[in-house]
Amino acid sequence: MNQNPVVDNCTNFNTIAELMPKCEIINSTLTNKAGEWAMLFYGKSSGAETLEQIENLDLSFKCVRMLKSAEVFGKMTSLRKLDLSGHNDLFWDEADEQIEKQKATVGLP
Repeated sequence: MNQNPVVDNCTNFNTIAELMPKCEIINSTLTNKAGEWAMLFYGKSSGAETLEQIENLDLSFKCVRMLKSAEVFGKMTSLRKLDLSGHNDLFWDEADEQIEKQKATVGLP
């Protein structure tokens, strides 16, 4: 659906994902159904044909926070480089909140 007008007008891709129970990737981002197939889809760009062969995995801007489980990474026994930059705020929201609380406690802006 990339480059499609629905992308600009649809604010809730989760609804679309619910209607397609096996859809793992929508608009180049992971859904909560993402698993081995989605990881292999992104791993194939580096020539991998199995999860075990994935050495480099670029999940930047792929909404990794949607994953229900990180178990799939355990099968990537050759993984050496994992890019989780951009819009993958798994823990960063909580960390930012804690930093803001600490700043407020000591009187920092």
